[in-house]
Amino acid sequence: MLRLHGRLWLELQRGHRLIWAAAGRPYVQSIQCRRRSPLRPLNSVTDLKPHTTLAIFAKPPVPGAVKTRLAARIGAEAAALLAKAFVEDTYEAVAQLGFRVVFASTSEAPIEGFEAVEHWDQGEGHLGRRMTRILGRALENSEVAIGIGSDSPGCPTQRICDAAERLESGVADVVLVPATDGGYTLIGLRACTPELLDGIEWSSPRTLEQTVARLEAQGLEVVLLEPWFDIDELPDLVRFMSAVESRPAVAPRSAAAIETLKRRGLVVPTLSVVLPVLNEVTRIGPQLERLKATPGIDELVVVDGGSDDGTLVVVEPYVQPRLMAAQPSVLLLRCEAGRARQMNAGAATASGTVLLFLHADVELPHDTIRWVDEALAEPNVVAGAFRTWTLDDDGKRRRPWLHLADLRSRTTSQPYGDQAIFLPRSRFESLGGFADLELMEDLEFTRRLSKLGELRVVPACVTVSGRRFIARPVWYTLCVNTFPLLYNLGVSPRVLGRIYRAVR
Repeated sequence: MLRLHGRLWLELQRGHRLIWAAAGRPYVQSIQCRRRSPLRPLNSVTDLKPHTTLAIFAKPPVPGAVKTRLAARIGAEAAALLAKAFVEDTYEAVAQLGFRVVFASTSEAPIEGFEAVEHWDQGEGHLGRRMTRILGRALENSEVAIGIGSDSPGCPTQRICDAAERLESGVADVVLVPATDGGYTLIGLRACTPELLDGIEWSSPRTLEQTVARLEAQGLEVVLLEPWFDIDELPDLVRFMSAVESRPAVAPRSAAAIETLKRRGLVVPTLSVVLPVLNEVTRIGPQLERLKATPGIDELVVVDGGSDDGTLVVVEPYVQPRLMAAQPSVLLLRCEAGRARQMNAGAATASGTVLLFLHADVELPHDTIRWVDEALAEPNVVAGAFRTWTLDDDGKRRRPWLHLADLRSRTTSQPYGDQAIFLPRSRFESLGGFADLELMEDLEFTRRLSKLGELRVVPACVTVSGRRFIARPVWYTLCVNTFPLLYNLGVSPRVLGRIYRAVR
């Protein structure tokens, strides 16, 4: 078990990638750490029985009131069913440890099925105040207080025992189990004041870092154990499903709930973004950073068409395998140049149930997943796209005529590729993907889609670089927006391609 001083651990985390095997094995770091001082072996968890109170922080599993971020993707009823199973697995695991176990609930009423277990109301205030209220109460009759969430089923109980042992032995004042999303799934301590966790940004990638900094500023010795994960977002659930599929015994109630949902026809939607690129060295890095920070994106597939400007050098450090991190996985492919070929290759490799095709010079809105989910939830909608808002690259200079290019996105029923077309993978595959055309492959594709149902252009904008229009006179902008008409009149994509000529 790794034991690191809090600040050192944070620095090492920045430099070393955490790997979690889908089969549920613990994290492994590419570093070797030694304990600063030997600890007595924990021969029996019953040794800690009189000294430790463990509080499970949980909400009653009521549809619409629990796992709301997950519910937005799979439905409130399914999220509540999973939340109930998570609570059951968590309690059954810790009940065997010999600690005093209580529920720290957001309701005065006991959680259904656990009426015999002591319940403490978390009370009012931010999460930090509610945590210290519960932990402080636990310390009134125990030497050690530990708080865990109910949304980390399958977490090895040895982590809890190790936390208790370090606290009771005096090695640490506070013990944390980091979560892969920047928070933590366990906190244990020997003393607590109401303001101990004030001034922390909760549910943030910086929650752990800020917590460690605040605790150390108060002179407390902080120990961080090996990380685990909690299940807040759809990517977390996908990883958990992969783990329990091979080892259902680690969380039997959760595994059973997942099987129940599958029998009811639940298909967990996952979003893969396909980015065809060619010589985008200045754009691809910032684009990947934005996409990694966009909620709801599960996978990024970058398809390079033969760049020779250093694009690959920029992309390669971002590459990380599927199901190995809290952020979206990033894949890199190489294929023959041609936007249609590149997008087809990316779609064939992507694992998502929903595909979104994005150009390197187009920025998605932060709430992309909301618009994708809402559009595709309509039974008559076969695909969707966004409106465009075209700007100078520096975002400062004013060229109002650039917005002439945006009129088309508000009036056409057949979106262009720069509108970030999205659709279910099954529909994309049934249509055979994009036709291998020099230009207008997007329009040709949406023409086929429109015969199947509605193409919904959502009332949200992607930000498009005006680089091609800035490099050409105003008449060029007007000309390009006539391309759909010219194409429909029979003008060859090859001819239109010569007019379009890429400007980078």
